[in-house]
This record gives sequence, structure tokens and C-alpha cells, in this order.
Amino acid sequence: VRGFIAERRTLALKLCEKYLKGKAEWDENTCAFHFWIKMKDVKTNHIKIYDRVPEYYPGYFFDKSDSEHILLCPASLRGGDLEGAVREIAGLQ
Repeated sequence: VRGFIAERRTLALKLCEKYLKGKAEWDENTCAFHFWIKMKDVKTNHIKIYDRVPEYYPGYFFDKSDSEHILLCPASLRGGDLEGAVREIAGLQ
């Protein structure tokens, strides 16, 4: 299981670099099973996010005042779904 999670983490970080560089921030040191993506210069539309890809969660699920973060769980998404999720996040800007 650890190998699978590490593989998914690596893929997620590559996809974030590819699609979100300059649009969002994330801390690679805290990425394991899940990690937070902070959108730059945009307040996320939580309903839009959750309606389109329910496998990732807007920050307001955990803190009602958080409108900048998205929680991404790479290990819970299949390969193609992970890329689609990151592209969807990139399209929020």
C-alpha cells in the first residue's frame, strides 16, 4: 500500500506542476495520502468544484471561512481521474 500511495503522490505532484504552476501553491513536504492546494488570487466557487469532481474537497468543508484551499486525495482517484481532477482545478481561474 505504501508503494501505491507514494506512486500516486509522485504523479499528483507532477500533474500539479504541469497544470497548476503559477496558479496555485502546495507544500510537497506535507503531501502523503492527501494535500492542500491553495489557489492564488481567486476565491474558489465551492459548489462548482464539488459538483464537477466530488472526489476532491473545498476547504470550506473543514473551515467555513476557507475559500482558497482544495483538498486533493491522489490515492483515492484512478490515474486518468487524477489528471482530470487537477485539470479541473486548474480551470477554476
